[in-house]
Order: sequence, then structure tokens, then C-alpha cells
Amino acid sequence: DYIPLSFILGFYVTQVVNRWWLQFTAIPWPDTTALNLISFLPGSGEEKKIRRYIVRLANLSSILALRRISIGVARRFPTYDHFVEAGLMTERELAKLETMHQTTENIHQITWQPVQWAQAMLTKARKEERIKSDFIFSILQQNLSDIAAKNGSLLMYAWVNIPLVYTQLVTIAVHVYFFVALFGRQYLHPTMYVATKGDYVAVKDGTPNAVNLAGYDDSVLDFYFPFFTV
Repeated sequence: DYIPLSFILGFYVTQVVNRWWLQFTAIPWPDTTALNLISFLPGSGEEKKIRRYIVRLANLSSILALRRISIGVARRFPTYDHFVEAGLMTERELAKLETMHQTTENIHQITWQPVQWAQAMLTKARKEERIKSDFIFSILQQNLSDIAAKNGSLLMYAWVNIPLVYTQLVTIAVHVYFFVALFGRQYLHPTMYVATKGDYVAVKDGTPNAVNLAGYDDSVLDFYFPFFTV
């Protein structure tokens, strides 16, 4: 009652749950992009190839991000060669990614690059007038930008955790609280006895001439000492 434990734990749990939910909502889904492509870029010839190319690159970008934060995805795609085997990447794209890694010295994430390739394809389709208007073109570009942004958000959540100091504070506060409460709330209520014919008979508290056999001076009252409010 003296440590604002409910506030400390409530705030911490709120942060953890909010962080978990925001990570879940940050997972990119290619469905919106795919639906808009089939609506705004119809056709069964070259248009179909463009749609499949863009959706494949959108999925590739998402998986590149997820393999950096998910053990399961990393085990499925431990190397870029596994992307090629799965049909998510071509040999030419693999070479481009490796060149970009050399350029960035493997310091910066490059999950956005497949999205850039997809946007370049949309720009080409617009120039060829396969996409009918600039408005539709901007919608499709925004869909791809949202995927890249959400992938970046997921990576940021993986890089920046809840401050360790606050985690330690909550752990210490909870342990100290229960340790102090364990001893501070143990009141001694020894059984009271009355001597009868050389024997001791248990009686209720408050019985005249009753004594306890634990050596506890029950004439001294127990009091709380407010350690956490002094």
C-alpha cells in the first residue's frame, strides 16, 4: 500500500501491450497493393507480368525485413540464395543487393530497395500509359511507400527496446515490495493457554490469566512503520 505498485506495473504493462499491438499493426500486407493493381492495371498480357513483378518485390521487401527480426523467417531464408530458390528473387536482383551491401558496408538495412524497383516499374508503366492517370499512379506509389515505411517501423521496434532502466526499476520495486510485505505483515498470534491442574489448556484470546508458550509479549502492540512514506 505504500509503494505505488499498481501505477508502476500498470504503466509498464501498458507500454508493453501498446508496443506489441503497434508492432502487430506495423506488419505490412501486400493485399491492398495487389487489389489496387488488379483494379488499376488490368490485363492478361504485359500488365499481368507487371502486377506479378510488383507484388513479388513487395513480398521480397517484407521478408527481407522480417528475417532481421524473426528467427523463424531467418531459418527459412538464411541466405539470399534461398530467396532465389524460392522464386522471390532473381540472380540479377541478388547481385544488385550484394552491391548495395558493399556500398553501405553492411551497416544500413536495404529492405527498401525492392520497393524502389517496384516503384520504378510503376513509373515505366505510367510512361507507357498502361496506368491511365496520375491519380491512380500516386495511389499505387503510396501503397508501395506504406510497405517500405511499415518495414522500417518493424526494424525500429527491433532496434530500440523499452529502456532497460525502467525494466530494472519495475523488477526491483516488485521484489522489494513483496520481500518487505513478507515480513512486515506477519503478525504473531500465538495460541493462549490457561494452567489447569498442572496442564495447559488452549483458550480463546482475551481469556483472563491466559498466557502463551512462545515467549511473545502480547502486551506490546504491533504497529506499521511506514518505510515507503517516510
